[in-house]
Amino acid sequence: MTIAEKIELAEAEEVMLGLLPDPTERRLVLEQLLASADLANTLAPNAWGVTLFKYGFRLNVGQVEALVFIHGTLRVNLVGSAGDRPFVGAAFVSAGYRSLPQPLCTFVGSVRQYAVLAHSIRSSHEQFVQLAATTSSGKPRKGTPFRSSHCEGLIQYAQHYRWE
Repeated sequence: MTIAEKIELAEAEEVMLGLLPDPTERRLVLEQLLASADLANTLAPNAWGVTLFKYGFRLNVGQVEALVFIHGTLRVNLVGSAGDRPFVGAAFVSAGYRSLPQPLCTFVGSVRQYAVLAHSIRSSHEQFVQLAATTSSGKPRKGTPFRSSHCEGLIQYAQHYRWE
């Protein structure tokens, strides 16, 4: 590991520990990040990237955000309509991405709120990642404009944290 990679890994750890001091919540968010990134990587290896900020991270797949954790709020994009089961309640809002077929919605809430719903919306999020990673003909997308800001240190931290 290069010095730059070690610095990036340390920055990722510092951000995640600061934003998610509860280890259970941190594990849930990091496991979702890894699951989403792994799926995107399987479908279209060059069409995803995770950007680390001092206040969170964003996972982009193709042209769109798939999973975002910013300032303590988690946003998880889903295939389905807000208001239809299981997307019922104030935590679900419609999502309008012109580049993806509708209906789409987004979970927006705390990690604790997400923990209660995670199992019931997992497959809808996987469907969203699949839509974002592939073209309308089903071929893998060739890239994302967000790849240049990709933070491998956050992925490495999440992978390391998985085994702690």
